[in-house]
Amino acid sequence: MELRRSIRIPIRFLRRLSVLGAAAVFITGIAAAAPALARPLVVVDPGHGGIYNHARYGTFLEKQANLLFAFELGRQLYAAGYDVRFTRTTDTAVTYADIPTWQWRSDQRLWTYAADGLTRYADGVPRDDLQARCDIANELGADIFISIHCNGSSSSAAHGTENFAASTDLPGQQLGRYVQAAVLEQTRQRDRGARVTDFYVLRWTNMPAILVETGFMSNPTEGARIANPSWRQSYVRGIVNGVNRWMATSPMAPIHERYAGSKRSESAVIASRLMFPNGAPAVLLASTLDIDSAVSAPAATARLSAPLLYTDARELTEATRAEMARLKPQRLIVLGSAVSEPLAQEAARAAGLSASAVTRLAGTEPLSVAPLLASDLYSADTSITVVFASGASMSDALAAALLA
Repeated sequence: MELRRSIRIPIRFLRRLSVLGAAAVFITGIAAAAPALARPLVVVDPGHGGIYNHARYGTFLEKQANLLFAFELGRQLYAAGYDVRFTRTTDTAVTYADIPTWQWRSDQRLWTYAADGLTRYADGVPRDDLQARCDIANELGADIFISIHCNGSSSSAAHGTENFAASTDLPGQQLGRYVQAAVLEQTRQRDRGARVTDFYVLRWTNMPAILVETGFMSNPTEGARIANPSWRQSYVRGIVNGVNRWMATSPMAPIHERYAGSKRSESAVIASRLMFPNGAPAVLLASTLDIDSAVSAPAATARLSAPLLYTDARELTEATRAEMARLKPQRLIVLGSAVSEPLAQEAARAAGLSASAVTRLAGTEPLSVAPLLASDLYSADTSITVVFASGASMSDALAAALLA
């Protein structure tokens, strides 16, 4: 999870915000006083905008209500210690352009991500505009995404509040349950549930995400409430309480340790440091461009009590060079021909080894390394079990190497 950023509000938004009354006061204050502190980043998405609208209460349109809810949510979230960004701050769509979007190709049974040449859709769903909202949240590296909407129905009797999370977003579903319970405490509305639906902005955002339906503008009672600033403030207080309670469970704390370097070769260095803190008698060296040559290495690392390190395409990284020096091996085994001779010599010099301490195992093809390595390690053994796997399946070959 990345925690960063202070609020940035476009100047054009500040100029136009005066029509929204007191909202201008809090936004201006945030823009001026936002501290550069590490705060969880919430992207608030006021649904619809511009030519896109759904529900209404008289002349009060949902796209307007969504924006007012969003501003109040931003104010309260910031006061509660969160950083806030908006997908839109004026009455406009996020984009009207034809941009790449995710589309299900039933004939190929796969998702494609490409521009489709359309900016309007027969089903009324502007995927370009929805994808633009996802892009904002994803590019900012948001910790939470909250899309604000108001409901509408052909029946004026429909009422209540609900929220949604994607079927693949378990943290979002949990967040939705906390938010729903906290909102009901504030508003005493009919509980329509914290539900699971793969709305576009939920499916294609890369963080816990919920879409909140605050109430039905088509219902006279709820429509009047939604038009009331005090009621919107109370509703939003419920959202913020729910977010706070969910955050108190440490939902973003790692549930397992992850070891990863900025390059493939550096992940191997991290593993080497963990497994061989006191050095090693040998090192196996392969290229990240030739994994086939390295697939049999796990058996060798166990046999020799030695780590497997990698060169990158054209270099021995500083991390790998330092690890060679730290390990102080007596032998270097180079796997395959993809490790150039200069890189092999550089690795040997880093370890303080002479040329006679370097062995290269390379055949006519990468898969030739496995039998050469077996011959090198087990030449004195007459009673061993041999594990065979197909070179056409890397996962099978890797599992076989671990078994060996």
